[in-house]
Amino acid sequence: MPVVVVPSPATHSAPNSEFVKSVASWFEFVWIVVANRRYQILEQALSDVAGLRVPLRPHEEHFVGSSFQFLAPDWDAVRCRAFVDACGTRGVEVKWFGDANPVGFTSRYDSWSYAPKQSLPQTLSILSRLMDIRVPLSFSQDDCRQIAELIATEFRAAQQSGNQPKSGRARRSLGKRQGRIQMRPGASGS
Repeated sequence: MPVVVVPSPATHSAPNSEFVKSVASWFEFVWIVVANRRYQILEQALSDVAGLRVPLRPHEEHFVGSSFQFLAPDWDAVRCRAFVDACGTRGVEVKWFGDANPVGFTSRYDSWSYAPKQSLPQTLSILSRLMDIRVPLSFSQDDCRQIAELIATEFRAAQQSGNQPKSGRARRSLGKRQGRIQMRPGASGS
């Protein structure tokens, strides 16, 4: 972790001065570094799972890794639900954007009662396979390694469940040039 020098309170005259702001900024920085390390553990472990796709994050991007998203292959709703349930049975709460009903903060645009109804089939195609897990600071780095191992195990089991993907078309890179999220392919080489 980088070393950050916090200014001495003696250099500031009032408790609500720039010193307080700099200490708050320092704690925010440390929180982001800690959160992102947990995210990176999940990212590194799950990037090697054949078929599972994780977002490619631009090096210029600044983010807080408080949740982790990944994309399943062209699975149907039954297989996605089985995967989510299998993870839940083992103690890992995976949220699925393909669920017709909102669960926690994971919801689809077509469930929002405050927004006009729209037909966005390409968006629904992505959301139907998009998964999310929360990565709270209460998780240790070892917790994140164990969670990644469990997700990988259940993902491989779902891959081998005998159901074939909805189509035989090759997976395409969802690059930003097309206005889509770019995804890192799994270790299968596709």
